[in-house]
Amino acid sequence: MRPILFELAGIPFASWYVFFGLGGLAAFVLAFALLRQAEQSGRAPGADVAFDAFPSLFAVCYVAGWFGARLFSLLREQTDINTPADFLRELVSIGPMTFYGGAIAAFFAGLVFSLVRKLPVGLLCDALFPAASLGLALGRVGCHLNGDDFGLVIANQAEPPWWSVTYPSLGDGLARFPVQLEEAAFSFLVAAVAGAIFLRRAEVMRPGTLAACVALVSAAHRFLNEFFRGDPRGHFWGTSLSTSQGLALLIFFTAAFALFALFAFDSRNRQPRPASRILSGRKEPPQ
Repeated sequence: MRPILFELAGIPFASWYVFFGLGGLAAFVLAFALLRQAEQSGRAPGADVAFDAFPSLFAVCYVAGWFGARLFSLLREQTDINTPADFLRELVSIGPMTFYGGAIAAFFAGLVFSLVRKLPVGLLCDALFPAASLGLALGRVGCHLNGDDFGLVIANQAEPPWWSVTYPSLGDGLARFPVQLEEAAFSFLVAAVAGAIFLRRAEVMRPGTLAACVALVSAAHRFLNEFFRGDPRGHFWGTSLSTSQGLALLIFFTAAFALFALFAFDSRNRQPRPASRILSGRKEPPQ
């Protein structure tokens, strides 16, 4: 592949970090556009406040995501660190990063920021989750170019399928499943569909519904995608599942519970809704 994407003034730019930056930029642009549309339409409650605070919120999430990704990678992979000084030095240095570590850190940092500033959390999540999916898609392209997070070896090495990939950086010449490109394509699709839904339905959806759906679908896909991963990444609490699969399950069930809560209780009066209303998805008249 291409671990070093290009050199500028003698400085090498690694593919993964270039696409990490591009992913962050693309996520910012998409979330900004979605919130801008919601703010201009005037139909989504709290959109003006959310739009005004978005740049600061995104900066908080991005920084938290960066350090969360490094922290999770250090705890999971670099177990040979012995002193606090070494740990802090590694934390602020450029090195391996883990998506779920960054995503979880960014979510909780953004949640605290939004609660402190009294921002519409549901609406912001609805705009930021599709944007995060777009950022993940670009990040996975960088992983592919760098030869990281590679897939399992194809069984038939004599006649591997046309879609298989071989990574020179691994030095084994074996054809593998292109799991990074598959996840990138799926994440692009999720971002496109969720973004279109936000633009058309933001004013009538319960805030947070779209974000929960994105989390649910993405977690389910990640759980299945992990079966085709070939790089070592540890196990989840002594199970046969990978760390990412265990976290994907937790996120899946959390998102499923959030969806149940959103559909089972009216967002205005917090009273249980009749079963017929829940199944039909209709809103109850104000009381």
